[in-house]
Amino acid sequence: MSSSNSRPVTKLGLAVLLTSALAGCHGGGAVTAPTTTSSTPLPFPTAPTTGSLSGVITEMTSTGRRPVEGLSFSQLSCPRVNCVGGISVHHNVTTATDGTYRITGLYTGEANYIWIGIEDGYVFAGARPVLDCEGCDLIVTVNDDTRLDIHVVRR
Repeated sequence: MSSSNSRPVTKLGLAVLLTSALAGCHGGGAVTAPTTTSSTPLPFPTAPTTGSLSGVITEMTSTGRRPVEGLSFSQLSCPRVNCVGGISVHHNVTTATDGTYRITGLYTGEANYIWIGIEDGYVFAGARPVLDCEGCDLIVTVNDDTRLDIHVVRR
């Protein structure tokens, strides 16, 4: 036999072998494709949102540090740096009378961004991140239950 004649025989033998193997499954009945419950899968698997962030926001006054009540800020948590792939989680937060805040349901990792509410008359007192985060004041790494105290100054 020449090599050109052996290809069809090989393919036929492989087809017979596969058909015989599949006939042994499911009692010899027809094989059906598995069904899916979602027609639109996410491009990347999404990490669980099990982290939390809490702390106190304070300002320095002539009498020392004091908690800032009613300060609004925004927080964005992403499953990956730069929020590429997956679903981001956004929170608008307002501090309590004692300056405390708590945010739950965050992605753990380094993709957590905070914008201090300048409309309340305050700005973040620290250095801004070197990485571009569309004007955010802080990039925070969240590991389970993370504490972050923030210091602000009046504009």
